Formats: sequence, structure tokens, C-alpha cells
Amino acid sequence: MKPATKARIRAKARRWSPNLVKELRREHKLSQTALAKLVGVGLNTVYLWEKGLTHPRTGVQVKVLNLTKATAEDVRRLLWKAGMKVGMKKPGRKPKVAGKAGAAAKAKPARGKVRARQAK
Repeated sequence: MKPATKARIRAKARRWSPNLVKELRREHKLSQTALAKLVGVGLNTVYLWEKGLTHPRTGVQVKVLNLTKATAEDVRRLLWKAGMKVGMKKPGRKPKVAGKAGAAAKAKPARGKVRARQAK
């Protein structure tokens, strides 16, 4: 990397703020998990950046700053390569069932009633 490029990165590093990451995620509709996969860090690392408790290393900052310049199509293509279809989808979450009918359908019968039916 050229010295001028390193100087520019260091200058941007001084201006690094948690809002930069939040705005980037909001602009490209990315979850913390999706941004972490794109940049190559852990989920908690992105969380700490947004809280302002840590700053990314120079190499990772370059990746994040490149994402700020990327179009929506570029980000979607990068997500696809990383194995994610949608940026805002949260892993391991199932949709909630609306209304009481769904909750009642899932409810298990009481043990006492089950035993009484079996005895008959």
C-alpha cells in the first residue's frame, strides 16, 4: 500500500465514529450479523463498534469504508457470496404466531386429563 493511502486511512481512523457503522447498516439494510460476515469479524465486534467501546483495525476499516462506497447491488452480491440471501434476516429466529389461536394450538394438554382419558 502506498504511504499516501495509509495516511488517508489514518486520517479517517481519527474520524471513526459509532454512527458511521450504524448509518452504513441502515443504508444497506444490513443486520449486525451480515455486516460481520461481509467484513470478516465476529458479531460482538460489530456490536462493540456501534457502542463506541472499540475501533476496528486498519485493514478492517478499509473494508468497512469500501462498503460505504458500494451500491445496493454490490452489497447483495457480496452477501450472496458470503452465504446470506438477505441482509436483515436474523439467524435462528422463527416468526411469531399471531393471535391466541396459534398459542392454543401449540399448548399441551394437562397431564391429569391425559391420564383420565387413557384410563377409560
